Amino acid sequence: MSKQDISILFWLKRSVARRSEDGKAPIYIRVTIDGRKAEISLSRKVHPDNWDEKNKQVLGKDPEVKIINRKISQAEVDLDRHFTALQAQYQYVTPEMVKNLYEGRPAIPVDPIEEVSFLEAFDYFITRFEKLVKIKKRSGETLRKWNSNRNKIKVFIKHQFKKENVLLRQLPVSVADDLLDFLMIEQDLANNTAMKLVKDTKQVLKMAKRKGWLLNNPMEEFVCTYEDPGIEELEMDEVLAIYNKELTIDRLVEVRDASIFQCFTGFAYQDIYALGPEHYITVNGEKWLKKPRGKTGEKELLPVLPIAAALIEKYTDHPYCRQRGTLLPINSNSRYNGYLKEIADLCGIKKKLTTHVFRHTFATTIALEQGISLEVVQTMLGHRSIRTTQRYARIKKKRMAREMNGLKDELFDEGGKLRIPAV
Repeated sequence: MSKQDISILFWLKRSVARRSEDGKAPIYIRVTIDGRKAEISLSRKVHPDNWDEKNKQVLGKDPEVKIINRKISQAEVDLDRHFTALQAQYQYVTPEMVKNLYEGRPAIPVDPIEEVSFLEAFDYFITRFEKLVKIKKRSGETLRKWNSNRNKIKVFIKHQFKKENVLLRQLPVSVADDLLDFLMIEQDLANNTAMKLVKDTKQVLKMAKRKGWLLNNPMEEFVCTYEDPGIEELEMDEVLAIYNKELTIDRLVEVRDASIFQCFTGFAYQDIYALGPEHYITVNGEKWLKKPRGKTGEKELLPVLPIAAALIEKYTDHPYCRQRGTLLPINSNSRYNGYLKEIADLCGIKKKLTTHVFRHTFATTIALEQGISLEVVQTMLGHRSIRTTQRYARIKKKRMAREMNGLKDELFDEGGKLRIPAV
């Protein structure tokens, strides 16, 4: 039985009275459950002067007044009775369900489309997404994420509802909190990872509501909050330490070169993994890299810096690159990150090296710190929204000191006296 409360309010639609010939206003009932509302016409009209706003009754003694007041009292009893009956039958009751019963209709419209399950909604969403991947409107990497999400939802349903599937209309209003708790406590996911899955699930339920499979989205009012992941970027001296390190093991040399390539292009791991000769183009005699970003499908476009061009040239005849048709010999992600730990130890770098660190390094140390505008960095990184790029735009102490020293030299002489501009 659901633990919800119902509010029943009778009110006059006074705007109608001002337009009607008899000056009367219709009486409406507003049913509110968990902040959601549904309105029902009582099919009766009264003059606003005869309406008792405090007691929600009609003033007067004539027979019509008594009939309307009895109808108001009976409506309140009937609505409360329907609500109680629905609570015993459903985990979550909506105002529309109460309204439907009151008006003589089934609480849930008798339509096969309404009986869609949670997993069926995910399957429908994923099928549509697959079609977009085929026409290159979405990425295969994101499709794999959606399939992974679906698997986690399947485990959640079994844990939370003790069955293999659940109908959309049976989802309680607490489902977002329940899912978040399950992901963080039972699955031991980090806050941001869990929040992203909840956000994706909200997207599926939003689609379900548009399709008419849900009267209300029980996740609609849930607000996803994220923690700052605190991914560090490398300082220039750390980038140079990796670049200049003498390495004798081929696998470490290749991973080091790939990481330097990321530092000077900003490409994500999945993008450099799939980077081929067709993405290395010439524009007005200059070399450029142009490729749809795997995560968003947005085009990453940037001129190639000499250090990145040299690395591409270095691996032109590499057997792995020739066989796969790629620009660089990139290992699997797990191996890649494992080898990075070895490189960090050899270079004396205390920070945890990951592919995300190198992308952040390009955005901050290589681009923003050198005066490249946020809008240009957004285009180079393939971000849809500049708000995503703004996460990289933290002002570091080194840059602050450099710019303030420039201001000091401009305004003050060596003795600390304010320079007086010549008139």
